[in-house]
Amino acid sequence: MSGNWKGPFTRAGLSAFAGIAVLVGGATFYRAGTPHSDAAVEIRRTSYGVPHIRAVDEKGLGFGIGYAYAQDNVCLLAEEILTVNGERSKYLGADAMASATVTNLDSDFFFRWLNNDEAITATLEAQPREIRDLLAGYASGYNRYLRDTGAAGLPSACRDKNWVRPIFDVDLLKNMRRLLVRSGLGRFASAIVAAAPPRRSDLPKSRSGELSSERIRFVEGRDDFASSHGSNALALGKALTRNGKGALLANPHFPWSGSLRFYQMHLTIPGKLDVMGAALPGLPFINIGFTRNLAWTHTVDASSHFVAYRLRLDPADPTRYVVDGESAPMQKISVVVDALEKDGTLSQRSHDFYRSRFGFAVDLSDRLAWDESQAFVIADANLENARALQQWYAMNQASSLDEFQASVTRILGIPWVDTIAVDADGTALFMNVSAIPNIDAGTLGDCRLPDFEKLGLDFHVLDGTRKVCDRSAASNEPQAGLFPGDSLPILRREDFVLNSNDSAWLANPAQPMTGYSPLVSRENVELGGRARYALGWLQRRAKEPTSRGEGLGAEELKDLLMRDDVYFASLVMDDLLTLCPNERDLGAENAETRDVSIACEKLRVWDRTANLDANIGYVYFEGFMERARKIANVWRVPFDPSRPVDTPYGLNVGDPEIAAQLRSALAASQRDAASAGLSPDATWGDIQIASKGARAIPIHGGNGALGVYNVIRSAPSRGGKREVVSGSSYIQLVSFDQSGPRVEALLAFSESLNPDSRYFADQTEMFSKKEWVRLPFSEQEIESDPVFRSQKIGY
Repeated sequence: MSGNWKGPFTRAGLSAFAGIAVLVGGATFYRAGTPHSDAAVEIRRTSYGVPHIRAVDEKGLGFGIGYAYAQDNVCLLAEEILTVNGERSKYLGADAMASATVTNLDSDFFFRWLNNDEAITATLEAQPREIRDLLAGYASGYNRYLRDTGAAGLPSACRDKNWVRPIFDVDLLKNMRRLLVRSGLGRFASAIVAAAPPRRSDLPKSRSGELSSERIRFVEGRDDFASSHGSNALALGKALTRNGKGALLANPHFPWSGSLRFYQMHLTIPGKLDVMGAALPGLPFINIGFTRNLAWTHTVDASSHFVAYRLRLDPADPTRYVVDGESAPMQKISVVVDALEKDGTLSQRSHDFYRSRFGFAVDLSDRLAWDESQAFVIADANLENARALQQWYAMNQASSLDEFQASVTRILGIPWVDTIAVDADGTALFMNVSAIPNIDAGTLGDCRLPDFEKLGLDFHVLDGTRKVCDRSAASNEPQAGLFPGDSLPILRREDFVLNSNDSAWLANPAQPMTGYSPLVSRENVELGGRARYALGWLQRRAKEPTSRGEGLGAEELKDLLMRDDVYFASLVMDDLLTLCPNERDLGAENAETRDVSIACEKLRVWDRTANLDANIGYVYFEGFMERARKIANVWRVPFDPSRPVDTPYGLNVGDPEIAAQLRSALAASQRDAASAGLSPDATWGDIQIASKGARAIPIHGGNGALGVYNVIRSAPSRGGKREVVSGSSYIQLVSFDQSGPRVEALLAFSESLNPDSRYFADQTEMFSKKEWVRLPFSEQEIESDPVFRSQKIGY
């Protein structure tokens, strides 16, 4: 049996495997045992494949979620379970790539360390009975699907693969731990695996996994993480809406594949739970969603969920460090993984990790290297967060905004996102409440090592020679070393709150939130373009009644998202066009002038959007701005903290040196587009696509760094195309009337990854056309859906 679970088997875990083994093809599946009662879960599907799952208890609900998810995305979850168990090398080979930058071997070492038996046992024991039942039910439902389908009946991506196996509840916990550290230790996976004492002739080698000797660089900074996992959120209160009730636009910008790919569903336990929205793979609850009285979403926050420490090493031993004058040993943790060799045999590879009182060792050899005098460690506030499952389930059950807010501040299980919510009565709520290291501004200032700020790091490096620099422990918190939930930024308003991955400072500019530790929220810092665009939009809308009358509603929120305006074009284009060559310049034409002229021809007639019919001027502008931002003093009007919504703007074209650099940037952008094979006559819809089998679906939206609210990230592909990789994912627009929530939504990449499914591309086509799906929530709406069908399964 795969998995090699060495910890104690729980009743919940064993229930996932009740029955007899059946060999089908290359995989071992298990017959589900006889249902333990007459209980059954009902999975009702409505348009676009959305499952409405109804059961009498958590075990049945989890069963239905696991079964429905497997029907749509079994291969995705099977591979994620392979990854979080550290078994990729065993089945796929050590040298193959787990991602673009991490080998299977490095991935396996990292996850065997992260999801060690002790940590998983402690996490399981911390779960209340409801959560254990949800997890056990999910595993059983997934396994029942494997039994019902058989290896040969699986989608082509994992058909007859020997790594597809039944799962345990603990597999789902391992998957959850991966998500928790995604904003912290997960960004350092290669650097953690690379960390080893300096090699000396008198010390044994600390690893035997044939790891890469290349220099490790910190390649995913905060901006990179936010751009690939960012979000927009806007909650309107009763003072701004047309009907005096609440409204919410949820627009997370998450990957279109992999461990963060959202899944739509509706969960019901009569009398206890009725919630709809979207969840991440392997999670038995709703992450972003709505109930009859509430709606909420999340945005990746700007808080620091980890800090680094520099350790001063004991001269006698590089695995000992000195704190307050005393030498202390690092703890060595060894892991072993199986690796498939080229001859088909399995070998074992081992690796050692090192831990200090402050955190786990990393080696960023270009900036933070472990040598004989110093080492560096990362302290991630979410490494010991065993409360996230409980947190979201409590939010799913909240019947009021007060109850919702109290659960977030009390449980403190949100890992690395802000929470934006609204209730039907029209109160909007912003919470920058999550797991953040409890280091106040004074201690941070005293312990921060200024030499490392010159390295351009986007995280704090603190003094690891003093215990006083460690995180403070509040006695009343659920986890030592975190800021108390009720001490973090929380704002309620009757007009609006919003966030687009900026700090909490200006969730509503009428009521700035100040005075927090820089680890929590920074003030007087430049806002991102998306937040400025939304704030400007709100200011205009408040002054200009629409054709539908005073106030805002769903149609206006749709327009905000789907206009695809390039906000920064409105700030700089007038100045940019002054760089275009005139007739005299063209008379003395050189290569740069020619390239600038080609770009200017398209930019003059570009509509300043990222719509499908936008011309190639969008591509030229994107490349230009990427370079222009790196030019010192590039803004004509620089950022002014007293005018954060309006500044910076304009290009400093009056400075001849800066103007010359800007011309070079524009010429380089045109050359890049030509080198990528883009035709000057191409539209953005010709270039940016989502491949769905043989179909290439044109996708609107663009770069969030340009202030495009509808963020879409795409990567160069063949034939001058750009393939979508992340961006607008689960989009949820919730308003309320007397009958309850009215919800229009889109899952931009569609519900299923199975090419043979009718739900493989349907919502992607709708997203391309800027059409929306009306979600049925009440029993009458569900049963009246034109494609309604029901399936009952005993569990």
